[in-house]
Formats: sequence, C-alpha cells, structure tokens
Amino acid sequence: MPAFELAWTYVSDMDTSVAFYTALLHAEVRHASPDWTSLRADGITLGLHSGAETPTAKNNFTLSFTVEDILAVRRLAESLNAKTGEYHETPRGVLFTAEDPDGNTLQFMQPGLTLAALLA
Repeated sequence: MPAFELAWTYVSDMDTSVAFYTALLHAEVRHASPDWTSLRADGITLGLHSGAETPTAKNNFTLSFTVEDILAVRRLAESLNAKTGEYHETPRGVLFTAEDPDGNTLQFMQPGLTLAALLA
C-alpha cells in the first residue's frame, strides 16, 4: 500500500515562500536550496520547488488545517499579506481560506465552532 511522503508545489520566489510557510505553520526547514526546500510541520512534509517549470496559474493544491484559535491564525495570515476569504460555517466548524504568495489555497478550520460563537 502506498505511504504518504509529502505534498509539494512549484513556487515563484523561494525566499518569500519559505518565510511565509515557516511563519504561518511554524514549520521547520529540513533542507534548503535555491531549487528545493523541505519544510516539516505537524508531522507533514511540504516541499517547495522553484524551477524552469514554475507554473503561472495559481491553485496547484489546497492544504487544509485544523486550528485551536481561528482568529489568531487569521490575524497571522493577514500579517503575512495573505489574501483571506470570509468565515464559513460547516457542520464540522468554522473555516476560512487564505492564499500563499503564489495564490495556492490554504484552508483553516476550528472544529466545533459556530459563526454565532465566533462573532459574539
């Protein structure tokens, strides 16, 4: 059976993307070079690749995270100049999306939270 190894994406600016993900996810840099950087956060490896094949289209992937304090995560994302979407209530909790420097979507959800409780 295949074992999950990592998620990776092309990035247009390695330094900007590394700074973004290390700050937002509190990720640890495991390997860094101008062409490839491996970050480790909460048991998952995220690879960033800058190369001749760097796409110009956004949304190469979506990463979803559960958080304990959605307001704090949103403030941090906005402080990193991430474009953020509106809060949205689902049966599992409240979520919002943010874009990384290359426009890839990140989703953050606080399970068990309602919009009414968030806005109170």
